[in-house]
Amino acid sequence: EAAAVELRRRAGCGAVLLKGGHAAYFAAQGEGAAGGGRSPPPAMDVLVDGEAPPVWLSCARVGATEAAGGGCHGTGCVLSTAIAAMLAHGHPLVDSVVLAKAYVTQGMASAAAVGAGPAPVAHTGWPSSPSSMPVLSRSAAAAAAPPRFARCDGDAAR
Repeated sequence: EAAAVELRRRAGCGAVLLKGGHAAYFAAQGEGAAGGGRSPPPAMDVLVDGEAPPVWLSCARVGATEAAGGGCHGTGCVLSTAIAAMLAHGHPLVDSVVLAKAYVTQGMASAAAVGAGPAPVAHTGWPSSPSSMPVLSRSAAAAAAPPRFARCDGDAAR
């Protein structure tokens, strides 16, 4: 969060979205290791605009399958383009970032290899999967432990 605030100050821009991506996970696990059957921490980003308190966005970490190259290529480019598209449609900044993150998360889950290397993000249209939607919070600690909600479809685990 402090890095996003400082970057915004130095660059003199209206807002900064600092992507957490995979950096914290790989630093904790070693270079790309899944390590000990533990679930990876959520993918966390922070948005700082200087007008409102910082907004943390977290969602389950999604990666392309091994068959798709084990990762995704182009997530940052797709994210920034999706944010710009949402802003162009008149959505507020926070809503634009939420929808763009959901779009990229859903696209990563559907990525398919088209050659050697990481798969490109799939362009699946408007985010339709609830699991792609990020949870919003005002602190990194709250973002690192997003709430778990009971299922509402009658098939709740007992």
